[in-house]
Amino acid sequence: MASQGESTTFWLGGAVAIGLVMGLVLGFATSVYGGVIAGVAAAGVWFIVGALRRRRAARP
Repeated sequence: MASQGESTTFWLGGAVAIGLVMGLVLGFATSVYGGVIAGVAAAGVWFIVGALRRRRAARP
């Protein structure tokens, strides 16, 4: 099992990566503003899911 620090790093890094990919893809497909909104939303969802998983894993 990964330590808490590694888990946080994984989810933060994943949020940044998902946000960049979704922002770039949808930025080219729609508009710059659509890409930024989609990137921030995707990163937020990824980070929230990670926080919930970490919280659930920390329960006894």
